[in-house]
Amino acid sequence: MFLTRRFYIPACVVVLLLGSGYAWMPLFHVGQVALCVWLLAVVCDLLLLYAPGRRVTAERSCAERFSNGDDNPVTIQLQSTYPISLRVQVLDEIPAILERRDLRFDGELEPLGRCKLTYTLHPVQRGVYPFGQIRVLVSTRLGLVMRRFSDSTPMSVKVYPSYLMLRQYELLAISNNLTEL
Repeated sequence: MFLTRRFYIPACVVVLLLGSGYAWMPLFHVGQVALCVWLLAVVCDLLLLYAPGRRVTAERSCAERFSNGDDNPVTIQLQSTYPISLRVQVLDEIPAILERRDLRFDGELEPLGRCKLTYTLHPVQRGVYPFGQIRVLVSTRLGLVMRRFSDSTPMSVKVYPSYLMLRQYELLAISNNLTEL
């Protein structure tokens, strides 16, 4: 369970109302009502997110091997079993050697819906690149609490010399256009 910024702002307002109630008594009663409403909203948010049997699954799909120096597509498929729409943040643990720290996707997931996210990776040296897990942070429209799901078994992808360019030249050789180049 993670608390979001939307959790702390009403909490500060409630504390200020209760604290200023010592100076002027009607504010204390307003603070008590605000505290009850805020706690009710947090409990509702928790019950919606942590309902039994509800989860969001994520699955990564990419080629078994990557081409060195080329853009290689990676797709993440999300699926929800929640009957409500959700806000999601997807964090993919890509290989550290790629040095990308900006790989975060924000979006909405429809009730019982699916979503497909696609991005590209550009390796610059050969070797074996280990992928980690996919972290999905889920919140309701209230956004007071977040729930984290970790999916996808870690996998490794081998990076070979640019076989995409080799394939292109092979096609040119077959069509006899290589001599024209």
